[in-house]
Amino acid sequence: QSGGCPLDFHCHDVDIINHIFGMPDAVYTFGTNDKADLESVFSRFYYPDMVITAKADWSFPQKFPFFAETLVVFERAVVKTNSDETMTIFTDNEIEHIKNDSGDTFKNELSHFIECAVSGKKSTVSTPKSVRNSVYIVSRELKSMREDKKIPI
Repeated sequence: QSGGCPLDFHCHDVDIINHIFGMPDAVYTFGTNDKADLESVFSRFYYPDMVITAKADWSFPQKFPFFAETLVVFERAVVKTNSDETMTIFTDNEIEHIKNDSGDTFKNELSHFIECAVSGKKSTVSTPKSVRNSVYIVSRELKSMREDKKIPI
């Protein structure tokens, strides 16, 4: 039994949002259940000065390739990251491409987890509190999906 897209896939989006911006004040989430239960999720995370959106989707055809993409919109620029480990900065006057030389993000994350599990060391990257908070946020998103309303955190 799976936690569906919210707990198995979208939790990574929530974790990075929580890591960078902290706990939101509230969430509003909707999703679809066309092909599978909890197959897609689209969320708004409400903070005092901004709203962050995130989406994750399992409804694509099986042959559709995996990709991860992040867009961060600032006052004078947009930053885009991709699964291919590149970051692009767009402004009104230029486009700058930056290659991430630290390797595959997903492989690095998994290697770190395995190293901690085998050695018994505590992670300095993913703390129990951070994981708990991210799972709690997802639980509030699920409540929002069920009740179709904004839910305080």
